[in-house]
Amino acid sequence: MTALLLLLIAASLELTAQTRIASDFELKQMQRQVERSKDFISQVSGRLNLGDVRVARNEKSLARAEYRKVHDGLRKARVHRIFDSAGTRSWLEGRYEIRNYTPCPDRQFGYVTVNYKDGRVDAKRAYWG
Repeated sequence: MTALLLLLIAASLELTAQTRIASDFELKQMQRQVERSKDFISQVSGRLNLGDVRVARNEKSLARAEYRKVHDGLRKARVHRIFDSAGTRSWLEGRYEIRNYTPCPDRQFGYVTVNYKDGRVDAKRAYWG
């Protein structure tokens, strides 16, 4: 009976222990795997897993890293792939369009805005909250 009680206590302590958070090296490996994957299911599940890990680590660096990858002249479709989002259109007039994207993890206070001219990046700005 005592052995069973000790076993239950040990099991409950194991369950309440902190979960392991992935290292930067492991995150980079996961990112490379997702980028190399060809099928849709692997890409979606990989991005969801990466997102969960980054939220658990409370990172803002991913959004900033993605933001740095966007530069003048990139096509809108490429920006959407980099940001994993089509964002929301806030303005459209002729050849000009402005789209807003939500940076992670500070969705409440941060923003990323990209201006497009003829479907290509013309300007960008961000506030990280």
